[in-house]
Amino acid sequence: MANPIGFFSFRKPITLVVFDMDGLLLEITLARYNKTFDWNVKAKMMGKRAMEAARIFVEGTGISNSLSAEQFLIEREDICCRRCFRGVS
Repeated sequence: MANPIGFFSFRKPITLVVFDMDGLLLEITLARYNKTFDWNVKAKMMGKRAMEAARIFVEGTGISNSLSAEQFLIEREDICCRRCFRGVS
């Protein structure tokens, strides 16, 4: 599958990996849609590649009419890399 939004196109070696074990990044996204993230959706997402997990997320939480899986991945990247880790080098 093509990589239309540039994920995994790293120019530098990976030095940090973030494991969002409690779903905080996902809950930040859902807050503006007044939705919650439950264990049923989380369990379906586990072990899936990013795009498949994103599809499960937007469909399972009922936000697919407002946010596509691709848009979600872009937002997740923004939240993780630009907001949470400002100043980290």
